[in-house]
Amino acid sequence: MRLAVTIILGLAAISVAYADHNSLHECNYLMPGYTPDRFQDLGDGTVYDNRTGLVWQRCAYGQTWDSTEGTCTGIAQTLTWQEALQNAPSGFRLPNIKELASLLNLQCYGPALNATVFPRAPSSPIVASNEDPSPGLWSATASVIPDAGGQHTNAWAMGTYEGRLFPDLKTTGNFALYVKTGP
Repeated sequence: MRLAVTIILGLAAISVAYADHNSLHECNYLMPGYTPDRFQDLGDGTVYDNRTGLVWQRCAYGQTWDSTEGTCTGIAQTLTWQEALQNAPSGFRLPNIKELASLLNLQCYGPALNATVFPRAPSSPIVASNEDPSPGLWSATASVIPDAGGQHTNAWAMGTYEGRLFPDLKTTGNFALYVKTGP
């Protein structure tokens, strides 16, 4: 028992020692899966994902990339699923749920994304009172599970705070991050 407590306390100290203190964003880089060289900055507000071969916009819809400051400016806007599909910039599209989930950095939370690559990514915790997720990022993947009336009214989204994947009503407001196939 004493050994288990010592190990847990030691791991907690290591986690804190290796935490990024960028607002509420915290990471434990000792967890498996951290790949610091995964993304290549293309210098135009996009990054190339060396693992998937995809090019991602660094800012959510409504934000713009400021290359001088190296961050996203403006306020991310929520969109319905249909609006998110229709508002993709030329050459870009809404990612499917597998592509979107590939961005998760499970070593981190608040957001569970690489905050250097995706600065100012919209992120807030789940609303505790009813466990409904706060706005996440839309995917292009519609849910195959019909509602009580037999209609397909949901699409998949990803909560960026903790990396939760969830079906959401297509009429709900979520954020959008756009992608395209390699350079």
